Amino acid sequence: MSTARRKGADMNRLKRWFFPGQKLAINDIVTLTLSVLTGIMIWVYVDSRRTEERIMTARLEVAVPAGWRTTGQMRNTVRVLLRGPRTIMGALTSDEVRFYRSLEIPAGAANSQEIHIELTREDLRGLPRDIAVLDIPDPSVKINLIRPVRKYIPVEVQFQNETSKEYERTGYDFSPEFVAVYAAEDEFSPTDVVKTVPINLKDHTASFGSYVDLEPLKLKSTTVFPDESIFVQVNISQRKAQITLEKIPVSILLATPLENLPGSKLIPAQVSVTLEGGAQAIKSLTPGAVSVYIDTKDMGSSVQGEYVMRCRTRVPDGLKVVTVVPQEVRWVFPQAPKAAQPAAQAGKAAAAGVGQVPVRKAKDAASVK
Repeated sequence: MSTARRKGADMNRLKRWFFPGQKLAINDIVTLTLSVLTGIMIWVYVDSRRTEERIMTARLEVAVPAGWRTTGQMRNTVRVLLRGPRTIMGALTSDEVRFYRSLEIPAGAANSQEIHIELTREDLRGLPRDIAVLDIPDPSVKINLIRPVRKYIPVEVQFQNETSKEYERTGYDFSPEFVAVYAAEDEFSPTDVVKTVPINLKDHTASFGSYVDLEPLKLKSTTVFPDESIFVQVNISQRKAQITLEKIPVSILLATPLENLPGSKLIPAQVSVTLEGGAQAIKSLTPGAVSVYIDTKDMGSSVQGEYVMRCRTRVPDGLKVVTVVPQEVRWVFPQAPKAAQPAAQAGKAAAAGVGQVPVRKAKDAASVK
């Protein structure tokens, strides 16, 4: 059978199936197509109108009268059972639906109120018209209200896990030192203090600063949640250690050669020095790193008799002198020194009025860097 005759046979079969006893025309094909499309559209529409039920979480908003504030923890969401077309339910979000209730407080009421409300379908806002409310499983809401006054409460900084054995917290600063708290007048007491969330000092080896949140403030019958942060600067340094060095020889800074001072001596010739500093600096201290001396450079060469001189020290960086024992030594001359100074230098010394120098006593054993 040829291709043309086969196509004709197929068309006849379609004609007998859709239009028995009639010839199949182009208009019939268009009608058939439109019928199929109409059926599909009806099916889509009917399917879209199928309903479903869904539990949704809606926001809760409460309008508080002027001069009043909510306090404590209050529910801010409510669960609600809804039913509606599946297409609308699928597009519905919790941001669109909310419960709203305006509160009223009678005149002359106490400064703190505990109000219980029952939410209903009339309190629901933003719900599409085709959506029905089937149930509100938990409609009861407790709201604590106060007619507040503002008090400034001192802040207390808390710490935990103090630093290691080698480091210590040497101090801290924080700001602000007081925060404003709103509550009923009769809720406050003189001992109220707002504490920070504890600052963890573990593994800190250097000073640092950070913002710290505040813990809830428990008043007589309510709890206030301050929303302010406190900036705290914590000072961290190495723990201090001390060491005492015995029998440190005292040297002399001379204004004249030593051979011109026969028989001079220091009594005592050795002292003990106590140093303070970081544990690592103390541990790395080497022999000879600390020296003790007396300064005679300004005394000239005409020295004789006995002088009481204050000991001075040189110590490594990072260490400071706590004590020198004794702090003063005696510089003794059994006889007058030889005249070995050139005439020109002697004339300058005489012009400057340099002769026997009175005892000089420094205020402390200063460290020379």
